[in-house]
Amino acid sequence: MPGVKAVLFLAASVLMTVSCGASESSDSGTEVSTAALQTTTYRVGGMHCGGCAAAIATKVGQVDGVASCNVDLESGTAVVEAAPDSEQRIQDAIVLLGYTVNPVADPVVNPADDQIEAPTMNADAATTSG
Repeated sequence: MPGVKAVLFLAASVLMTVSCGASESSDSGTEVSTAALQTTTYRVGGMHCGGCAAAIATKVGQVDGVASCNVDLESGTAVVEAAPDSEQRIQDAIVLLGYTVNPVADPVVNPADDQIEAPTMNADAATTSG
């Protein structure tokens, strides 16, 4: 039943969330102070499989100043806890892997399904008077 195993593996990888973390120090040996960390959600474009998510989690986890990284293939997001001065290095690492990346300003978490959504603009607020 090799075909069944392949299908099960593919299904599991589509639903998988990949995490990495360096809670006390980054891979470069630099201490990461948990007092100065900020959490940023990034919208990542171009992920197609669990391997993509794993590659991003691994690469971002190696960025100096990153304490943790959670990449979710299904929502196309990466939630990174890192030093405030590491944002550009994080984005550069993702782009170097061949993906697009944009920080999500104030993500909204829907408690019903724990999905992170980009904030939406009210149609009335989008119109200008004048």
